[in-house]
Amino acid sequence: MNFDEANEYLQNASLRGRVYGLERVKRLMKALSNPEDELKIVHVAGTNGKGSTVAFISKILEKAGYKVGVYTSPTIVTYWERIQINGEIISEDAVASLISKLADIINNEFGEEDDKPTVFEIETAMAFLYFKEQNCDIVIIETGLGGLTDATNFINNTLLSAISSISLDHMDVLGDSIAEIAKNKAGIMKKGAMAVCLQQEPQAMKVLKEKADELDIKLRVAKKCNIYDIKHGFLTQHFSYKNNKETIEDVETGLLGTYQLENASLAIEAALALKEAGFDITLSNIKEGIKDTQLVGRFTKLSEKPLFIVDGAHNADAAVKLKKTVETYLKGMNITFIIGVLADKEYKKIIDTMMDIPQKIYTITPPNPRALDAKELAEDISKVNKNVTACESIYEAIKLSMENTKEDEAILAFGSLYYLGDVVRSLKEYKGEK
Repeated sequence: MNFDEANEYLQNASLRGRVYGLERVKRLMKALSNPEDELKIVHVAGTNGKGSTVAFISKILEKAGYKVGVYTSPTIVTYWERIQINGEIISEDAVASLISKLADIINNEFGEEDDKPTVFEIETAMAFLYFKEQNCDIVIIETGLGGLTDATNFINNTLLSAISSISLDHMDVLGDSIAEIAKNKAGIMKKGAMAVCLQQEPQAMKVLKEKADELDIKLRVAKKCNIYDIKHGFLTQHFSYKNNKETIEDVETGLLGTYQLENASLAIEAALALKEAGFDITLSNIKEGIKDTQLVGRFTKLSEKPLFIVDGAHNADAAVKLKKTVETYLKGMNITFIIGVLADKEYKKIIDTMMDIPQKIYTITPPNPRALDAKELAEDISKVNKNVTACESIYEAIKLSMENTKEDEAILAFGSLYYLGDVVRSLKEYKGEK
């Protein structure tokens, strides 16, 4: 099987859709002789901020000299950036080799088509097998959806569980209250493992603490009050962090957005927990790791004149945080929005939160089967802001926004992570860049 054939195999597997539960992935991992048992694993869950937290933790560990595997989703620029080691994306040859091996095992171990693993389960197994073969010192795994029954949660030897911000999302699967969703996310916490979490709303915090008590493990909390001396800049932002044992002053991050300080603080607590567990991590490693972390799609500046920013805000809570960030960084500027959303998200709450800001709005249809049509989105937005145009393509939205925005104004594309990679490519195409 070559690289193209491997991708075709996964495309066919994706037709099985989403099927939740751990039975298939556990069978698959057993057939692979459970490579996860030979790895040190940090498991990250949460509604918003998972990807940023993963990026911060992995870069800190890299700076400390460790070989770090990362498995994350969804991706922004290229499909296979979901599997990396020390920032290097898995090679095409490795993809082809691993998928060939997995395809043979699946054909031998699984019977009917409906019984076979989903594409996410296959990719998850592939990541663990790759990390074992490459002798990673530690791996950082991001859940796909929730925690308790997520396909990544077959792990029995978790070293550290980290839980980022919890809010309402995927309520058809995870539950329709903060407490229910928190209970699902808390499913990644394991007896004998360390656990850290961001300070949550009271309902979520109560659930996480009860789970830690049930497992008889300590839960470290990255408290918002521990973040101080905050300085927001348009290239970087600075802050200091202090808990009851350590003080880290003048931490710099190039990830913009007021919410990133919370994600960075969670990564700091995770790193300090690993340090206490014997990992050779210095406070300098932590500062250097946070400073050098890069991640597209988190209030990322793509160009200037006009200022063009992309952000992955895709649910109600993320929209509230994005609005605060816009008010901090783009105060007083005329702003054009490009927005595309998935139909199963609470997009009307995003509209209510954000649509009093822009002077112009262009809607697009994300390249995803769950996408809301641009025309339907424009119709809903028009009820609160009449300056909205539905576009036939992402390129058209880029072209219209660039032509109708002055050099001292801003463009912000957001609403779903699934189309931001196309925004990056379309903007380069419009500007004649490779």
